[in-house]
Amino acid sequence: MKRLAIQTYRISAVLLMLGLAACNDGSGTSKDESGANKGTEPGANPLSVVFETDRGTFEIRLRPDLAPLSVMNFCNLVQRGFYHGMEVSASNQVARTLGETKRIPPYMVEPEYSSSLFFDRPGVIAWSNLPRSSENDDYTPHPTRFFITVQPQERWNLQYVPFGTVEGGGAIVDSTATGDWVRSAKVKGDPTWLYETYPDRLATWNAALDAAGHKRAGEKGKTPVLPVNSN
Repeated sequence: MKRLAIQTYRISAVLLMLGLAACNDGSGTSKDESGANKGTEPGANPLSVVFETDRGTFEIRLRPDLAPLSVMNFCNLVQRGFYHGMEVSASNQVARTLGETKRIPPYMVEPEYSSSLFFDRPGVIAWSNLPRSSENDDYTPHPTRFFITVQPQERWNLQYVPFGTVEGGGAIVDSTATGDWVRSAKVKGDPTWLYETYPDRLATWNAALDAAGHKRAGEKGKTPVLPVNSN
């Protein structure tokens, strides 16, 4: 009986290893039941966004392995041309903020808190918060407004949702001030695997953005009017 049990265990282990090998296509990405590449492992399908401002260029390394929905939302906004021509809305001793404050598209990105990315350094990018109810401690991430820290802010851990870090141009971020504007924002890498993994959410978000008047890049009437450089 013991010999039979050991044989059965070995056969099960081999089958499990074969099953894992079949799920991995060798590219460092995994697949869900629909067959879409999830690519949530560190280093798989690297994504970043390059912002060109009137002060210079900086690059944000995105972390879809830690916050896939936040990264997908950000890439979608950038590829729609959402931040093109937009001004920096706030700057202070701890962060620089970019995005809308008054008009808010009626959709929500679920919070994705990570145990691997904290506000223990400058250059962390995260969504601003919106009150979800009348309670002061009930918040949800703003779907379009984000900030970049210029100093460590560990008191913000598990309060705001980080989804990337500045990997180049930190001095440009530090020098950015309210009223500076974005000449362009471009995604480096291919976020298609994210769109294919969460198609329903993407469709809901785009419908909300369209209804709020945020036309997609390339659509008729979309050509943005850049603000006059105030420097």
